[in-house]
This record gives sequence, C-alpha cells and structure tokens, in this order.
Amino acid sequence: MRRDLFAPGLRFAAGTLLLFFLLPACSGAGGESGEAERNEAETMLGLAQRVADNWIQTVRPEQNDWAWGDGVLMFGLSQLASVAPKPEYWDYLGAWMDHHLSQGYTLAFSDHCPPGIAAVRLQERTGDPRYLAVTDRIWDYLQNVAARTSDGGLNHMGFVTGRQLWVDSLFMFGIVLNEMARREDNDAYRQELLDQVRVFSLHLRDEASGLYRHMWDDRTKKVTPEEPLFWARGNAWVFVTLVELLGQLDGNDPRRQEPLDILAAMAESLASWQAPSGLWHTLVNDPDTYEETSASALFAYGFHKGMRVGVLPQGYGNVVERAMAGLRTRLLRGCEGGVIVAGTSHGTSPGDRSYYANVTVGDQVPYGVGAVLLACTEVGDWPASANLPAKEGCPEIPEDPRTPEELVARAVYRLGGADLEGAREDFRRVEALEPQKGEGLFGDAFVDLLFTAFRIYDEFVRFSIEEVSWADFQEVVRAEILPALDGIRGKISLAGKDEGFSLSIPALQINRRGMYTPFLDLSFDARSAADVLVVLNLVGFLLGILT
Repeated sequence: MRRDLFAPGLRFAAGTLLLFFLLPACSGAGGESGEAERNEAETMLGLAQRVADNWIQTVRPEQNDWAWGDGVLMFGLSQLASVAPKPEYWDYLGAWMDHHLSQGYTLAFSDHCPPGIAAVRLQERTGDPRYLAVTDRIWDYLQNVAARTSDGGLNHMGFVTGRQLWVDSLFMFGIVLNEMARREDNDAYRQELLDQVRVFSLHLRDEASGLYRHMWDDRTKKVTPEEPLFWARGNAWVFVTLVELLGQLDGNDPRRQEPLDILAAMAESLASWQAPSGLWHTLVNDPDTYEETSASALFAYGFHKGMRVGVLPQGYGNVVERAMAGLRTRLLRGCEGGVIVAGTSHGTSPGDRSYYANVTVGDQVPYGVGAVLLACTEVGDWPASANLPAKEGCPEIPEDPRTPEELVARAVYRLGGADLEGAREDFRRVEALEPQKGEGLFGDAFVDLLFTAFRIYDEFVRFSIEEVSWADFQEVVRAEILPALDGIRGKISLAGKDEGFSLSIPALQINRRGMYTPFLDLSFDARSAADVLVVLNLVGFLLGILT
C-alpha cells in the first residue's frame, strides 16, 4: 500500500497487525568518542576485531535472536574467534547460545538453522552435550518436520511460503549440515546437502550464466524473477555453500564434480560482473542497481577461501583484492566511535527488478556484519588503513541523558539501532519523571506491543509444527496476550490525553524473528494514538474469538 494513503497512526497500526499475523518474513554524540581515529597501519584481521568489539560492546548477547541473520553474525564471529586471541568472542557466543537454550527456541523454518553453525563450534570447543543436542534437533527438523517439494527440495519457511524453494535456504541449512558432517564424520549430512544442491540447481540455476534465480514454486512450476535477473546475496549464499562443501569433500568423492562445475561457472560470471569499485550490485547483472555490502563480503570470502582450499583457480586473486578495497569503504566510525558496517540491504523476498532495486539498505544489519567478519578474517594479515571515515548525521545526545526530552531522543535513536530493551528503559524513565507525558507512555506501550507480537508469533509458529496444541495456544492468548494488550491499550489511551504529545521515529529496526526490514518515518500524536487504539481493539476482539 502506498505510504501517503495512511495517517501515521494507521500506518503503524497496520504494521502492528502485520507483526501479529505475518511476521517472518547506544547513546552517544557523533565524532570520535569511544574509539578514536587511528593513524597506524592495520590488517584486515584487526579491522574485523574492531567490528566485532563494537558489536559486543553495543548489543547484549540475549538481544541477538535465534534467526538466520543472527546465525550468520555468529558464523562470522566464530570464524574470528578461532584465530583472534580474544576469549571474549567465545564468551559472547556461549552467552548467546546459552540464553536461547535456557528460554527455548523453535525450529520451524530453514531460517532457524544457521545458529547451529555456532552450536557445532561451541560443542567442539567445550564438549558440552547441550550444543550437540541443537544439531541433533536440526537434523530431526530437516528429516521429519520440514516440508519438501515433490522432488525432495527443502521448503523455505513452512506454512509462510508453502512448497517453494528459495535460494537462501541452501546456505541456511547447508552450512550447518556441512559443519555437522565435518564434526561428527557422518556422511548422511553431506549426502543430504549434495541432494539439495542438485534439486535447487535443477530449478533455480540459469544455464547460460551459471547463476541462480531467487525462488521456484512447486505448485505453479514457475520461477521468480521471471527475467534472467540474479539477486546478489542469494547467489552469495550459494557460492559460499559450495566453497564450504567442496572444501570438505574428499577429492575422490564421485559426487564432487557436479558442485565443482557449478562453482566454476558461478565464479566466472561473478568475476565478469564485479563493479569498478570492487563490490557487486544487488542485482549482479544490473549495473543500474546499487552496490551491496553483504553479498560483496560473502563473494570475497568465497573467492579467497575457494583459492586457499584448492576448489577455485588462483587467478581470482585480483577479484578478492578489488572486493576488499571496496569493502573497506563500507566500514565507518559509528556515532559511538566503534567501527560499523554500512550498506547492507535489508530482508529481501522474491520479486521483480523494481522491487530488488528499491530494497532499503542500513548499518549494522546482523548478517552484513557477519559477512564482513568472514571476509576480513579470511584474508587475515592483508594490510588495511585504520583511518576510517565517520558516519554522518549522528544525533547529539548527552552521554548521560536526564531530562525527558533527552531520554526520548535516546530512545528514538535506540529504536533505529534495534535496541528495543534500551528504548523501553528510556521511555519508562520518562514515565517516572513525568507520569502523564504522552511520549513516555506511548513509547513504553509501543515497545511492549512489539514484544507481545513476538510472543503470539512464537506460539503460532510452534502450533504450526505441532510443538503445542491448539488448546495450549489458546491458553497463552487467554493468560498472557489479552492481559498484555489491555495494559498496552491503557497506556496508549493515557498518552492520547496529552494534547501536546508528539513522537517521531525516523526508523524502527526490529532485528527479531528474522525481520530485518525497518519501519520508516513513523510519527504519532494524540490523534494518531486513537487510530492505533482502534486497530488494537480489533486485534483484541479477534484474539478473543480464538479463545
């Protein structure tokens, strides 16, 4: 729907309704505080550590979700942890994994499998059987729960996508299967991955270019996009998966030649489409689309590792050099001084040329950070300038905000950085200072609504794979969701009584439940709060019917 057709409140309400039913899919002034600009030479491995250190300092372990993007982040961090002498990287990985093991996690989609990569490596490091249980559960999901196409291809997102192959999935379950095969010496894992490479290639691979389209529907027998357009990150998922797989396959394996030929054809095409900057466009073969960070980092990683392990010829060294030069332009000093990763496209579904060209980009998107960690760690001691440009447009927020206005400003900034918990703390401090102030009341309710949406979504996903019964689902709605909605409506109603209430949120970045696409340009006042109440009343009514 076009944005200008809705008042801000109705736009947010519509987005909230989407969260309930369709969700798959930090302070600091600008400048040089925190980590001052350096003048000495540095290595790419050193830059990787600066990127990782900033993430660890600004995102608590439990704020990283059990989802594909966070799994890619932890893949990169575990790669860095294996070579960098910093035990805090392993500590962070362990704290994240242990948090999800203690609170429970769901395996209902291919997108839920990438955390298993870190589980394999943590088990390898610690011997803790709890981590082995994670990969056992992933294998059970893939063999006994996941839907498949008529020829055995693994479905992407269960009930959300139906019998469809999305190119993303080959990486999402493929890397962890390869890691499991390496760790446990169980060839069944690798044979499953080889079977999937064959099926995905049959339906998605373009013979002329050797590259992959985004999606194939087993019901309609149609591919998307219909035109020969090749989404960069999707092809990067395949490229890295092939490199990882071939790096582990025995040279005499009779099934090795097919993926080796596929990789060779991909490498030739990708090298020919590399932009002068060293990066790749978000549609590989469309130079009029923007250049994208995460795909470029994954390609750099894949090319370099492919040469290192002998599955690609050495002639691609210049491709990697240019790619790393381009990636260095995407590393910035962030608003709090640490090194951030810019220019990652947000969550991307199958579409047409116009859709791909207009997917938004952002900073510190988890899988973009993970991809950069992989690339920088892979090239290791390559030289790199430590002098990085500063991010522009940083808000001026006091280091220790005290007034309601300062706290609201920091809360809004935190929402843009996906720090939902931090934003809620700030809004609640506003409430404590001025109990009737609309911004504090509405902001607190706003974040509570997001977490309530996560809760109902989680239970519905669990119901979809029969982890819980319909009666259990109804009980959660009755005992938790409806009371939570009552409290949220009450705060929004009070906020609406503050006639001077005005809250503008340029970007709401969620980064939970696999949702890495922000809501942009949200604005609320007393009038739009009433619009939100209308939709929340409807949501409450519909949920009440379910119970």
